[in-house]
Amino acid sequence: TKQLIQFFPEEIDLRLYVGGTDRNREIKRLESKQPQIVIGTPGKLLDFIQTQSLKVHQASMLVIDEADMTMDAGFLEEMDQLASRFSSDCQIVCVSATINDAMKQFFQKYLQSPIHLSIKQEQLTALPIRHWLLKTKEQERLPILHQIFEAIQPYLALVFCNTKESAEVVYQAMTEWTKSVCLIHGGLEERKRKQIIQRIRQNEFQWIVATDVISRGIDLESISHIINYELPQDVEFYVHRSGRDRKSTRLNSS
Repeated sequence: TKQLIQFFPEEIDLRLYVGGTDRNREIKRLESKQPQIVIGTPGKLLDFIQTQSLKVHQASMLVIDEADMTMDAGFLEEMDQLASRFSSDCQIVCVSATINDAMKQFFQKYLQSPIHLSIKQEQLTALPIRHWLLKTKEQERLPILHQIFEAIQPYLALVFCNTKESAEVVYQAMTEWTKSVCLIHGGLEERKRKQIIQRIRQNEFQWIVATDVISRGIDLESISHIINYELPQDVEFYVHRSGRDRKSTRLNSS
């Protein structure tokens, strides 16, 4: 958004509201002047709205990015409270890879005659990616992962786990195999995650252990291999995990 607004003839007041910032200072600034564009997490925005610091009743548009993830990750109640504070003529835009039951409830409540725009399904699967399935059955997966680690020489490999706990276990194991490994999951502070992403872009790591928090909205170049240590429950999540790069190899454990 910063890159976009630099082309406007007038200065645009853009503000970011996420955790880990000075709440009182932000409220004081809001009391002084309302921004034109606000980007933030559901909880942070709702906090400012409930304290009447952020005046959203005059907003002309509400955009919910990654709507399926947002509403499926326990934020549906917060999103419901958020949307109810906007005026009835406010345009609501939901950007999402899939439409789940929680979203359908939200649509029925807040969207009037919605327009559905979708990309062609072929665009999701036509990337020249090689997929390999490794049958593990009842075998322990860490030794198999170690065999993969010994067998390949990735430029940058991404190891996906389904939970924070599983990612922690895999990361601890991999630290015994290499120093060039990092861990990213939703339990880390936003600032810590940003620091790790920056270090990844500076080519400080060869291996990344992560949950699906990194499969959305984070653009990492030069990923040569993606390993699904655990296959996701939803096929759409596999599409997100796999769509990181056009010339990568996917190794799936099942």
